[in-house]
Amino acid sequence: MAEINLFKDDYTTLAWPEGKLHSEDFPYLVVRVGFGVYSLIPIPDEFIAEGEQYLIDTYGDFPQRFGYQACLVMGENRCFYFKPDGSITPHHKPPLGGSIINWIKFRKGIIRDIGGTSDRRIFVAPDPGKNEKLQKLIF
Repeated sequence: MAEINLFKDDYTTLAWPEGKLHSEDFPYLVVRVGFGVYSLIPIPDEFIAEGEQYLIDTYGDFPQRFGYQACLVMGENRCFYFKPDGSITPHHKPPLGGSIINWIKFRKGIIRDIGGTSDRRIFVAPDPGKNEKLQKLIF
């Protein structure tokens, strides 16, 4: 797999190698949109300059605002999981691997979650090269 920057490169969805960090550009936010399905959100430099506690305070309510669990990845062995119940859990192992969905395209509705179960989500997205026909993506 060619190196891809999940924050800068244009993609809709892709499979990420099992056991591999999503980025080494710390810190960043990983959003769990389904079982083994993630989106990444870069953190603005001005937020990073404010320090770790500021980032925890800023992103800690992400599950309540957007409806998805998230993890603030500070480094290869340091992260904070933000849960729907409002709890924040420090941990040494960030999310790895999985299927990646472009967060900007997801939030704009280009990629849509059309249902499923808690362990099997169905998304639709434009099928590249097929005149914007929608394709089903089942994760």
